[in-house]
Amino acid sequence: MSIYCLKLSEFKTNLLFALKQEFKHNVFVKLIKNQLLRTLVFVAGCTSVVVGVIGIFVPLLPTTPFILLAAWCFVRSSEKAHQWIYSHPAFGKALTDWEKNRSIAPGTKALAVSTILLSVVFIWVKVNNEWVKYSVTVFLAGVSLFILTRKSHPDSH
Repeated sequence: MSIYCLKLSEFKTNLLFALKQEFKHNVFVKLIKNQLLRTLVFVAGCTSVVVGVIGIFVPLLPTTPFILLAAWCFVRSSEKAHQWIYSHPAFGKALTDWEKNRSIAPGTKALAVSTILLSVVFIWVKVNNEWVKYSVTVFLAGVSLFILTRKSHPDSH
C-alpha cells in the first residue's frame, strides 16, 4: 500500500512539473470552441502580425500593440501559432518579459522612444494641421511616458 501511495505522489509531482513546463505562456486559456469564431480570431492574429511588422517601417504605426493583439488572438485560436510567436526571435523574448514580469528591456525602451520621437518630428515637419500636430504629440508623449515608467527587468522597481 505504501509503495502505491509513493508512486501516486511521485506521479502527481511529475504531472504538476510537466504542466508547469507545458503551459508556460498562458496556455491555460482554452481555445475558442466555435470553429468559425476561432478561425476569425486566428485571421485577426495573422493580420495583426502583418500590420505590426509594417509598423516597424512606417512612422505612427505602432508595432507592439499589434504583436500583443496577435499573441492574444493566437492563445485563443491556435496552439501552433501561439508557440510560434512566443518562440519568434524578434517577438518572443519581449512577449515573455511582458507576460511574466510586465517589464520592457532597456534597449527596447530606447528604440521605442527614439522611434516615437522621430514620428513626432515627422508629423511636425510634414503635417500642416495644428490640431493634428498637438493631438499626436500629446498622445505619443503619453505612450512614451508609459513605456519609460515600466520596469526594465524583473528585479527593478
